[in-house]
Amino acid sequence: GTAANDVTTENAESEIIQPEQGGEQDEQNSSTSITETLAEITEELPLAENLQTIQVVVKPKKSNSKKGSSKKLESDDDVFEDENQSAKLGRSGYSKRRKTDESSSWKVPNSNGFYRKLVRFCERCTRRYLPWDTEDKSTICHACEGIISSKSSLKKKSFKRRLLPDQNDSVPLLRDVCIKVIAENIDSLEEFGLMDDQTKIRISKIISRRRQLDTNNMKLFLGPQEHRVELFDCTKIDNEGFEMVAHFCPNVRTLNLSSCGRILDSAIELFGRLAHLTSLNLQGCFLVTDKAFKTLFSGVGLRLLEIELHNAAKMSSSIETLVEKCTNIRKLAFVQCQNVDDDSLNILKRLSGLESLQLSYLSEGISNETLTALMESFGKSLKDLRLNG
Repeated sequence: GTAANDVTTENAESEIIQPEQGGEQDEQNSSTSITETLAEITEELPLAENLQTIQVVVKPKKSNSKKGSSKKLESDDDVFEDENQSAKLGRSGYSKRRKTDESSSWKVPNSNGFYRKLVRFCERCTRRYLPWDTEDKSTICHACEGIISSKSSLKKKSFKRRLLPDQNDSVPLLRDVCIKVIAENIDSLEEFGLMDDQTKIRISKIISRRRQLDTNNMKLFLGPQEHRVELFDCTKIDNEGFEMVAHFCPNVRTLNLSSCGRILDSAIELFGRLAHLTSLNLQGCFLVTDKAFKTLFSGVGLRLLEIELHNAAKMSSSIETLVEKCTNIRKLAFVQCQNVDDDSLNILKRLSGLESLQLSYLSEGISNETLTALMESFGKSLKDLRLNG
């Protein structure tokens, strides 16, 4: 009854006050549902003829998203209405993007006029990042993509490197494996059998480097069939061992004895009896006298083509015997022979066919005039010259 006194019954006008724009409701759907509701209310009211004004307040529907979703980033497509928050998301130059205008490709406008910014979580580092565009379906940030790609390239390179047979990490040859096994068990061997000179030299280098070469196992490198004997560490070989070289190797042509500090005159004199000796290298012959060298040079004579003497401390006048008897020498080397002076070098002028000459750390009394005279005497045939000290 009270409502009839306040309104008129004819030409009632309905004024609908709509809520402010907000939330995620659609405007067209909201107006349609409100009109239908008013029609139903007007038909049911008994005093609808006198009704003039109806005020309807519609509350917006609650969003289905979880509370605090704008603050807690739990999904891959979180929505941020505040544009200033996007600057706080990045951790590096890959995941942090500069603030751009609203037409940027990573801002998607919704129906309410806000711009939805796609912020995702990296599956690898669990940090937030912004994709390049809305169609980017990647699940890791750009920094992690670079790390993964670099690791994969390294794996491919290492795999290719293992496939190449000429690399250092390739499978060793059977020959190298056998040489290593022989060198490790050198004291248990009785003889090498059919083995070429290069393989024996390699075994000699290995056991010499390990300081395993002695008077007993050196017999493996000796024999009448040997034309080349090279022992690179003779510190454990006594004078009797050096004499065995002359007795057991009558056909030897190249003889190389390094660190032979225990060799004596008797062994040097026996080397002079080697009928096929053409190359001789003695390093560390401190105890050999000048007389023994004269016997050696007289015995080998014209057969000797190369000679190299290191630390021949007692050699002096035997150089004249060398020049007289061994006129076919092509290579000559005196290293740390303290008794070799100007008079000894002047005798070398008669070696007209000398091709290689090495003079290192000789007597301090050698003058430049002596060296100049040597160069003038066999300068035309000389191919290799080494002057040290």
